[in-house]
Amino acid sequence: MTNTLDEFMEDFTQEERAKVAARTAELIEEELTLRNLTESAFQPETAP
Repeated sequence: MTNTLDEFMEDFTQEERAKVAARTAELIEEELTLRNLTESAFQPETAP
């Protein structure tokens, strides 16, 4: 039987849940930064 994320995290302590949330935020921020860098790398340069 497959567990959902909520079922999996039921046994986590409050501290463990906080660590998971903090790491999730870090990964999302990193992904958005990389996405912005990728998009800017493919933008045509404009002459001043």
